Parts: sequence; C-alpha cells; structure tokens
Amino acid sequence: MVGSLLAGVMLRVYLWNDKKYGNSLGRWPSSLGYPHADLVNWDTSTCFIMETLGTFFLVGTVFLTAFNSTRPKSDVYGFCIGAMVGVWVLMIGPITGCSLNPQRIIGPAIVSGQLFKEEYDYAYIYYIGDYLGGAIFGIT
Repeated sequence: MVGSLLAGVMLRVYLWNDKKYGNSLGRWPSSLGYPHADLVNWDTSTCFIMETLGTFFLVGTVFLTAFNSTRPKSDVYGFCIGAMVGVWVLMIGPITGCSLNPQRIIGPAIVSGQLFKEEYDYAYIYYIGDYLGGAIFGIT
C-alpha cells in the first residue's frame, strides 16, 4: 500500500514536470495509469466476474508453483506466474484494465483524487473482486 502511494506521488510529480516543460503525456485515462473498466461495452457485473476469475487463477498459479510443498523441482514458477499475468492482461486488459491486485491501484487512485469521485463508483470491482478471487482460491 505504501509502495503504491509513493509510486502514485512519483508519477504525479513526473507528469507535472512533463507538462511544465510543454510536453503532454495523455497516455492514461486517469493520468496516473490505474485501470478503468470499459463500461460502454461491458456491464459492471461482467467486469467484476472477470477480475475475480483473473485473481483466482493468478493466486492459484502463485500458490501451486512457488509456495506449495509439491511444487516443481525446477525454478519454473517465475515463468508460470509471468505467463499467467500476461494471459490475463491480453484477455481482460482492454475490458477491465486487468488490475489483479487492489493494492496496485489504490495509491494512484487516492493521489489523483479520482477514487472519491462519482465517475469511479465502479471501483468495487477491483477492491472487492480481487480480494474475493484470492479468498475463493484460498478456500478451495
């Protein structure tokens, strides 16, 4: 959480300095790079389910390849975890922004002030859905 807040502050300062010198980096809808769901083409319940499933499979991959006592003997877990993140970024990235980790997005959302605005009222798909996906795998 602290790392996410510091990263959000550092990115805010970087973007402020970039605009100060005449450059415009309009790369992210939030100006700080945290995900926004495509609610024009998808509804919030679908986005919630996608984030929950993505986190479920990511947590499952981490536990089964890196922490489990029956994990593979080779150090293949880094590739497996990275591949799982890559697959989910390709699958749901354009739809939900593919958070898969609520701690990653809360810092920039707080620093930008958008977390407290009405236009980001669907943020529960990241804060509840991601924790729920991890908890469901933990119970499973």
